[in-house]
Amino acid sequence: MSKNYDGYIREHQLNVLRGFEWFFANYPLVVDFIAQSFLGKEGQPVSFEELDEVRNELIKKHDISKFSNREYDPYDRYFYGEVKDYETLGFFDYAWLSHIHNNPHHWQHWVLMQDDGKIKALDMPYPYAFEMVLDWWSFGWSKDNPKEIFSWYSDNKDKMILSEKTRELVEDLLHKIKSKI
Repeated sequence: MSKNYDGYIREHQLNVLRGFEWFFANYPLVVDFIAQSFLGKEGQPVSFEELDEVRNELIKKHDISKFSNREYDPYDRYFYGEVKDYETLGFFDYAWLSHIHNNPHHWQHWVLMQDDGKIKALDMPYPYAFEMVLDWWSFGWSKDNPKEIFSWYSDNKDKMILSEKTRELVEDLLHKIKSKI
């Protein structure tokens, strides 16, 4: 196990939590809606205890697959190893594929390659789109630059295959962030 990689994962999870708590402080109705969806209580009040449960589950489960045998060593070698050889790159590709298939907060999880070769973007459920934005935002928090997400999104949005509904959700969340920081 790599202390550097373990530290990175923990910092990343804490920065996702930081974004969650920022939304709770600035847009509690968004977080309440996320909690309702997460708990299957759409349109019903959520108690503080339930909200705390949702927050804890989100952080506990966020990127937990990175600790799996399939992902841990390839990620560690790719990001913290000294050699970037063909084998390392190949193992990382399979680890990344595993990661997006096991973590629905990645847009790639919702891209369907149809049998006729067409690519279809499925709508991401709101809680996953929210977690995806927190995931992106965490990297700016780690650099003490929470505004970095806006330039990152501008640089990368055309590379993403998102449904119209998902893109609207993402851009609404980004607008909410931008209007308060």
